[in-house]
Amino acid sequence: MKKILYIIPLIICFSCVDTLEEDPKDFISEENFYNSEADAEAAVIAVYESNLALYDPWMYSLLTIHSDYCNGTGSQQNIGDYSVLLNGTNISRVALVYENLYQGINRANVVIQKVPEIEFNESTKSELLAEAHFLRAYYYFYLVRLFGPVPLRLEEFRSDDQVGAPRESIDKVYQVILDDLAIAETDLPDGYPDSETGRATLWAAKAILADVHLTLGNFQEVLDLTEGVINESGLSLAKVNEPDDFQEIFGANVNQHSEYIFSVHYAQARGTQIPAFTHAVQKGYSAAGYRAYHAEPLSFIGSWDGADLRKGHNLYDSYIDPNGVSQELPLLFGKFRDGNASAADAHSMKLPIYRYADILLMWAEASNQLSGPTSQSFERFNMVHRRAYGYDPDMASPVDIGGLNKQEFQDLILLERGKEFIMEPKRWFDLLRTNTAKAVIEDMGKSFNDARLLFPIPITEIQNNPAISYSDQNPGY
Repeated sequence: MKKILYIIPLIICFSCVDTLEEDPKDFISEENFYNSEADAEAAVIAVYESNLALYDPWMYSLLTIHSDYCNGTGSQQNIGDYSVLLNGTNISRVALVYENLYQGINRANVVIQKVPEIEFNESTKSELLAEAHFLRAYYYFYLVRLFGPVPLRLEEFRSDDQVGAPRESIDKVYQVILDDLAIAETDLPDGYPDSETGRATLWAAKAILADVHLTLGNFQEVLDLTEGVINESGLSLAKVNEPDDFQEIFGANVNQHSEYIFSVHYAQARGTQIPAFTHAVQKGYSAAGYRAYHAEPLSFIGSWDGADLRKGHNLYDSYIDPNGVSQELPLLFGKFRDGNASAADAHSMKLPIYRYADILLMWAEASNQLSGPTSQSFERFNMVHRRAYGYDPDMASPVDIGGLNKQEFQDLILLERGKEFIMEPKRWFDLLRTNTAKAVIEDMGKSFNDARLLFPIPITEIQNNPAISYSDQNPGY
């Protein structure tokens, strides 16, 4: 009998007892777990737990090194070579990403099926269910962009007879995403106490829904959604005067910020390895240093204006050793730092998935796509651009951009997104949705294998899912 290998159901913890005799009152089983609001809350938090695992570190590495501005080293060097397929090591890491995404989906399915049966405050119940729908949509949004058509699993996985599920069309997957986000947008609250930051809000639902519509080319929907966030959320851009002022947004001790919409929150108790992969070993940056990501000068990094404070914050090529001597390094990325971490896997960090700059640039892009450049689309673009040079985001500045045609402005928005969200895992998706990945890579003088536009379906899925065969694999793999 085939056994499923990649979907992990919600784990229920059992208490230890001193005898072999079982007493149902002494442990938590599935039958007696879903009985209270606290149980429902715990089940929702388990859905978020998959997000922590998702980025640490393999999806982050795969997405970041696929970006044109980054090269991998060691076992990840193959990711940055677009002329060949991923090697076995990185294909196994792709499989871990796939597994984590479906784990999160299965946990969301548990909440969606079980929580409605629990008796507690209906308003609170609706909010918790909305979080589960939000997260299921969030996980499927990654799956469909990375793998193309994928199985749709909308019920808790409980038995072998549920294994068979065909790859569904991209349109069907996006319809599930849109349906889930419609529930999230209706029922999510607009905020949480500071002790609960990192949970999905109304503004997070609007942000990801705008991103979905931007990916689908539904530009009026993008405008409507982002306009609502701009006018009603109270979000704002941080003001900066020097490169390290960006640490107000990205520093290890930041819990919440006026720019955050949705982010993955790591604390040292449940830390991340990402800074260890990013940095060299040096005081003030990370507890370990693998230097796994190097900046690619052939990309926009090579022509990045030194007056742009983001460049100074995000790139470095030397450090001061314990003897006070400057040591040269390859060009590395400095955005995420935690010099106080106790171990390589204990860095405290907030990895933004959506922040206010994203909303402004999505609005500018959608507006430009609909009607070409306007004074308002230039202004919202310039809020992000002028902040990068140390000017007040809300006031006209000498670096303001204008006078471009539609294509020129679209190209500049894509470039601005590359600089603004460098080392935030967005660039590869931006290149995919604008159909520019191949051209951008080839413009750098590199070869590009079209098969790299999608990740391979894991072999475990093909071997264990009777509704999928080897002929269903993505092209080239």
